[in-house]
Amino acid sequence: MNGNMNENIVLPLVTVIIPTYNSEKYVIKTLESVRNQHYLNWEAVIVDDGSEDLTVQIIEEYIQNDSRFHFYRRNVEKKGGNVCRNLGIEYAKGTFLLFLDADDLLAPYCLEQRVKKISNTSLDLGVFNMYSFLGDKKKAKLYSNLNVDNVLFHYFALDWVWQTSAPLWRKDFIVKIGGFNVNYSRLQDPELHLRAFLNVPNYKLFPDSIPDAYYRQDFYLDKDIIRKKQINCYWSIKQFLHDYIFSLQEYKTLNPYIYHKTMNALMTKSMIHYWNTNVEDYDAFVKYFKDVRENCDFFLKLLSSDFFSRIFKLIIRVELGREVILWLLSKINIYYNNKISDKPL
Repeated sequence: MNGNMNENIVLPLVTVIIPTYNSEKYVIKTLESVRNQHYLNWEAVIVDDGSEDLTVQIIEEYIQNDSRFHFYRRNVEKKGGNVCRNLGIEYAKGTFLLFLDADDLLAPYCLEQRVKKISNTSLDLGVFNMYSFLGDKKKAKLYSNLNVDNVLFHYFALDWVWQTSAPLWRKDFIVKIGGFNVNYSRLQDPELHLRAFLNVPNYKLFPDSIPDAYYRQDFYLDKDIIRKKQINCYWSIKQFLHDYIFSLQEYKTLNPYIYHKTMNALMTKSMIHYWNTNVEDYDAFVKYFKDVRENCDFFLKLLSSDFFSRIFKLIIRVELGREVILWLLSKINIYYNNKISDKPL
């Protein structure tokens, strides 16, 4: 792609919103990827959540001669990325918004491709292909899955069909649905998308688009970060079930098949994240899932059985026990999904 869009057309302003917190390692690369856009009518709103490293100094030095970057600092108690994103929405002047994490990247043609696709439409959001990579960007792989049949199912099930930077949002629509939910320390993307799709937006997926954003997954190299994310996921799933149980029940009437598959997926994710918090109280482990829902008879019978209880308590004492449990849960999930007919009930 080249950057020469028709000069006689008034091009819409796109705001790229970037939350930062202790992002010194990667933030320069992220800002460079924005500055290198072929599409020129953009602004970047950066909101820092009280970084304690060199993030602020690095950003201030990098953006000092480019008025398209706007930097805001939260010098009060750390509130998390969602608060920063919502402040970015408030400060944004653009017609369209793109959310970019401080360690992720945009391809140079990203904004150009997206504006061409949706600027002359009434779309509330358009979703584009993206890559993910671990360490070496040159080894990036396609991350997004834009050929899904039922978007609502995937987001009810907390599936990451795409990541934060894949959609281009119309600002008016983001404001209408209330922005990001600050009660979620993890799973904020699926929650935002579920809330968006429950509001029946005018949207389009672009499965043939050239992947134009990069989701960095280097956190997988740090076991402490992974564990923290797992714990946050566990509590966010509990929050999600609390927030959306009534929507799920309404959806059960519309499509029982999707409902049961969704609840099964949620159940499995809850089990895995609960286990990864190192909770070793098996009775509490079972009770949590009984409290969550009553519709997954298969899992509840399995978890409540004496046989599974004995196996669980044995494995928990064995080295590599965690990996065995996770493997077992994944196989159970596959087995249960295969038992459900592929046709709606």
